[in-house]
Amino acid sequence: RDGDHMVHSRIGLEYPCVYFHEMREMDEDKLKENACIIVDEAQFLTKEEVLYLVHLVDDCGIPVICYGLRADFKGDLFPGSYELLVMADKLEEVKTICWCGKKAAFNARFDEKGRVLKEGAQVVIGANDQYIGLCRKHWMLGDLGPDFNGQGTGD
Repeated sequence: RDGDHMVHSRIGLEYPCVYFHEMREMDEDKLKENACIIVDEAQFLTKEEVLYLVHLVDDCGIPVICYGLRADFKGDLFPGSYELLVMADKLEEVKTICWCGKKAAFNARFDEKGRVLKEGAQVVIGANDQYIGLCRKHWMLGDLGPDFNGQGTGD
């Protein structure tokens, strides 16, 4: 989404990539030349795409690593995440920390006034600056913390 056939990190790194639909059109022998396949934003995969990745692992012997969010800002599983939770051989959580020091298990979406939102479209393209990781308690309370733009809970 950030460029033509390039993956860009938030810290400025970039690397060439192949889009998923292009990978599906590739010959499996060509795919086997890769040490592994890495999928970013895996929460947006369809069930069919997850099953294709399972085929690559089980039938072609190609390791696949997927990165993505488990749930949206409402606390609902993304469809792709659900399918991956069902089919994955192994799950590893990348832990982040809430402002209070506890594990941030929820992704809160907030507006320009610092209010945590619980309604709206599941996906807002290019809105990375409108999300923050929170623990369950502060996600439920809608509390972005005492230092968040001086807003506290956004009230």
